[in-house]
Amino acid sequence: MASRRGASPVSGSPSSWSAAPGTWHHGAWQPAGAALPTDAGPADAPYIVLPWNHGGLQVRDVFTGVHVAYVAPPSGQYLYQVAGAGDDRTFVVAAEVGGRTQGEVEPPTTVVFDELRLRADGQPESLRVLFSVPMKGG
Repeated sequence: MASRRGASPVSGSPSSWSAAPGTWHHGAWQPAGAALPTDAGPADAPYIVLPWNHGGLQVRDVFTGVHVAYVAPPSGQYLYQVAGAGDDRTFVVAAEVGGRTQGEVEPPTTVVFDELRLRADGQPESLRVLFSVPMKGG
């Protein structure tokens, strides 16, 4: 399948990604597990991941609200947004580098996108950088 300029083919092959500013960590992203069925309920996706406490993340059980795990930010990163995949165990996290991470209220110099994976018990399995993009003007 041919790709449009600046777009990736459906296969998502990192070798076919267009050139972009920033640092790309080819091979870091792995496909999420099977998507949950359309009739899935909270028992099928029991965790929520939220930004928390000085740029880290918290994992909570959606039934009880109990704090399951804390995910510390990687050195120099301030984690501030999270989006979940359809498998309830894979999340993409946006982070700032610079600005708040340095104890100052300065615009970030870089935006980093990380992949967070949880084990079945809600504990972090991995947090790895997918790519980073330099910021201009905050």
